[in-house]
Amino acid sequence: MFALLFVVQFALAQEETESVEADPAVMAEYYRLHDEMKKLAKRQVWGGVSRYYSEMEALGVPLVYEDYVAGAMAARHEGEVMLAYERLQAAARIEGTREVIDWLWSIDTAYGRVTLSIEPLEPTTLEVEAMPMLPDQRAAVVAAIRSVEATGSYDGMLPEGVYTFAGQTFSVTPGPKEVVIVVKPKDELRRPGQEGAGRK
Repeated sequence: MFALLFVVQFALAQEETESVEADPAVMAEYYRLHDEMKKLAKRQVWGGVSRYYSEMEALGVPLVYEDYVAGAMAARHEGEVMLAYERLQAAARIEGTREVIDWLWSIDTAYGRVTLSIEPLEPTTLEVEAMPMLPDQRAAVVAAIRSVEATGSYDGMLPEGVYTFAGQTFSVTPGPKEVVIVVKPKDELRRPGQEGAGRK
């Protein structure tokens, strides 16, 4: 997951950046969406940027560096760090700028990969011992809490810290190691030799 790996992986991305033939009407729509998204990004209207980005993706045409970076900014604003990271990866494969590499590095050194779920899936709780001060990190925690409260699950990245998911406390540390918490039904918790939560 480390940003420097993109120097090695750059050649693997050629097929993603090669120009492909597309229907003129589709390309015209892409350019329209691209221009509209660019305007909204300058005004920091991230909800609109996210919407236009999704519409461009749905067209199935190759996106450019600026599209991925704007999409990453919108995802960051919404607390979707993993989504931002994936879009930054795509941008780095096109053009490994210092801005993107530094941004990837900042995520690598501040966030950890987390998968949370409860069986059966149902709304539950996620608490953080100390809410981060940085706005981006706070947004990530809030997005995770909302996901857990709505679906009983979360799959993404959280800033370093101590959390409690459905009564199970765990720690998140930066790096490639993923934390996996699966809370089992209470009847399974009482069975000898079984645990209600697993970690990796």
